[in-house]
Amino acid sequence: DGDGLLIDIEPLDPTENTFAAHQKVRAATDRLHKLNTAEELCKEVCESFKSIYGYNRVMIYRFHEDFHGEVVAENLDPDPGMEPYLNLHYPATDLPQKTRDQLKAERVRTLVDSKNPHADIVTWNKLKLPASAINLGHSTLRRAHKCHLEYLENMSVTATIAVALVVREQLWGVVVGHHWTPKFVSYQMRMAGDFLAQAFS
Repeated sequence: DGDGLLIDIEPLDPTENTFAAHQKVRAATDRLHKLNTAEELCKEVCESFKSIYGYNRVMIYRFHEDFHGEVVAENLDPDPGMEPYLNLHYPATDLPQKTRDQLKAERVRTLVDSKNPHADIVTWNKLKLPASAINLGHSTLRRAHKCHLEYLENMSVTATIAVALVVREQLWGVVVGHHWTPKFVSYQMRMAGDFLAQAFS
């Protein structure tokens, strides 16, 4: 925007052990180089993300040529109330083209607490630049769409992470993490996941 600068400000977690996470990513990357099939790679990435982040459910969601999605790998905490999604197929409208393009450009998207009330955007001069005029397309902290929040509520999901798997400049799939309670993942940890996704690619 020619009128100003938009900055996302996030908290730091002093208890977070990013060194241990990066060591896990490095070990997972080494294991990826020894695998030969897409099935093995997906399973390894899924298990590694689960180990690094601790989400209750981690999936690899792969796009087919017609852009419909399929869950090709999954690691799910034992929970009698949660059904596995492995091998389920979803229509292309489940993740519209605009959303896919945005994810490909940003690579990592998180939602800490889907039940939190949305915060207003406060500008220096509301008359000169109303909050509605600000493009939050590249903001990590922008609100999720109402339909997506309803979708998560129906699945009893509170926190999510999505990491793009880009192969030959195309969005091949997405690593998706679901958590039943609020969960914050720092910028450093998100970049560790992005590095693992690039190693997969």
